[in-house]
Amino acid sequence: MVILLYVLLQVSFIGAINWSTIKLVNSEGQVTGPITPGDWGNLLNSNWAGSPFYSSLLYSGVAFLASFAIVLLIDAWISPAATMGVYLGTTARSFYGLSKQGYYPNLFSSLHPRFQTPWFSLIFTFFLSVIFLLPFPSWYSLVSLSASATVVNYLASGPALIVLRRTAKELKRPYESPVPWLVASLSFIFSSMLIYWTGWPGVGWVFLVTAFGLPLFLLGYGSKLNLSKLEVIIFTAIFWSLLSADAFFGLYESLWPFTLTWGLFSALLIMGTIYLYLKSHSVEVKASSWFIAYMIITGVMAYIGSGGTGLIQYPLDYVIMIIISTIIFIVTVKQGFETEEIRQIKEHGLPVE
Repeated sequence: MVILLYVLLQVSFIGAINWSTIKLVNSEGQVTGPITPGDWGNLLNSNWAGSPFYSSLLYSGVAFLASFAIVLLIDAWISPAATMGVYLGTTARSFYGLSKQGYYPNLFSSLHPRFQTPWFSLIFTFFLSVIFLLPFPSWYSLVSLSASATVVNYLASGPALIVLRRTAKELKRPYESPVPWLVASLSFIFSSMLIYWTGWPGVGWVFLVTAFGLPLFLLGYGSKLNLSKLEVIIFTAIFWSLLSADAFFGLYESLWPFTLTWGLFSALLIMGTIYLYLKSHSVEVKASSWFIAYMIITGVMAYIGSGGTGLIQYPLDYVIMIIISTIIFIVTVKQGFETEEIRQIKEHGLPVE
């Protein structure tokens, strides 16, 4: 039903386009001239780009539909507000859960005495959302990044299925996939391709935003990695400062070439991971190296592929990306291990909070 609804919306929009009312605009919103009828590619650079359905209703020539455009504007505010409420609550709950498991500082799991909600996590999520909006010039770039960032969370689900089948095969499951390797590998590859299709610099933004979360992890989990509070603070200050500079000068202002932007990003991830491993010799840090490699390689492919500079054209870049995703999937599965939480569940049969 959802697919049918979206198809019907697109068909309606195509039929409602009035080419005579569409004007091309520059980056400052100034009209540069009329669009050529049938020039679908340039619709993104027109005065209809910001609100296509509103514009189609407004210029429909039907009084009722033109007046309904106002209703659409009101709904365009209400609907995202509802979605914002959902994501604000679920993200704050994720911070709360990570804190309860010892990955984030205890402040993230502190509850409001009256409402029993994770108040600090809610406030932190709100300010994080505001900061998240600042670098993106348009609704399209923001939605593209948000969707890709969501897919990043799904990357680990496929490898996790195979690792759990290996390390906890005796646990009872309400459902078992008859072809786990096929399901898991396709899940990883499809998620990887969805991220890759964001193109450059979208992929760069997705991974830079993801990397910003590493110091938050250290603030709560640093003691288990043999890091003192001072070492965590110094690491966080250096990491965030260099990553912020990389995001501003490399992606936002485009003052740095790709080699410098992605070279600095790669160096920060590699050197940071090596430092954490040498300090802790933690198997968890070692097992996370697949994701470091994935971000670096996918970023390079996004830049040189058909969604970037076009050095590698379609469909060759798709084939290469699928091969890379398959190799990284196999490496990820090999790096999987039995965690302490899984051991507790196997021994006591109780969920771990």
